[in-house]
Amino acid sequence: MKMKPQKKGDTCVIDYEGFVDGAAFEGGKGQAHPLELGSNSFIPGFEDQLVGTKPGSDVEIKVTFPENYHGKDLSGKDAVFKCHISEIKRKERPTFDDDFVQDISEYNTVAEYKENLKKKLTEEYEIEFNKKKEDLAVAKAAENATVEIPELMIETQTDNLLEQHFNTLKGYGLDIQKYMEITGMNIENMREMMREEAEKRCKVSLVLEAISRAENYTVTQEEMDARIEEMAKQYTLELEQVRQVMNANDGETLKQEIALSKAVKMITDGAKLVEPKEEKAE
Repeated sequence: MKMKPQKKGDTCVIDYEGFVDGAAFEGGKGQAHPLELGSNSFIPGFEDQLVGTKPGSDVEIKVTFPENYHGKDLSGKDAVFKCHISEIKRKERPTFDDDFVQDISEYNTVAEYKENLKKKLTEEYEIEFNKKKEDLAVAKAAENATVEIPELMIETQTDNLLEQHFNTLKGYGLDIQKYMEITGMNIENMREMMREEAEKRCKVSLVLEAISRAENYTVTQEEMDARIEEMAKQYTLELEQVRQVMNANDGETLKQEIALSKAVKMITDGAKLVEPKEEKAE
């Protein structure tokens, strides 16, 4: 099959050498260099002159180095690049058919693949929607409650948020000290910023605990087993592995989490979603 001439978006593999006033210059030579046409990674005008060429061809490309070129010896000068096109790599969109589906998934037909994708997206949307509904309902319940929050609880929660923030920065490969220098912040500034969110979380926690106690929620062994099974799936571990690493304190914490989730459910089930009113134009 004959290869069509190059067009923008194609990647050509080239050997090249540049000359100014007939003399080769330092840094102007390369071999087997992949260059995507249209990427503007070479001197202006260079890539445009490769459009339409074919593999195996030799071309001369005439360009002028920009006045602000980083190499002062070359800035503003005319140059000729002798190029050999050794290969063209072209991005081609595959046909979305049964064969393609079988290559990328466990399904045999496009219809099966689409049905599974639809199911997954629906499940993800429902999970996200329900979580958002829970958060809004609980936040509103906490907002309307009068709760005295111990200062130590707020300080501890602030510390936790700060540690989470630092861990996120480290995950992105950012140095904490350098980050603070760039942003002009210090630990106290950051703690102050996070204190409001910490206070909200503490209030929500206390409200849920109060509801749990008032409703006298109990947690059955079946509910514990179901939650442990969820954890095993989440962390891709065997059920017994999770049980073995859990101690008595972990068990009590898990019971408390399940009881609080019942309080969240009670609040959410009693909540009504209200459509925002449209503002009338005057």
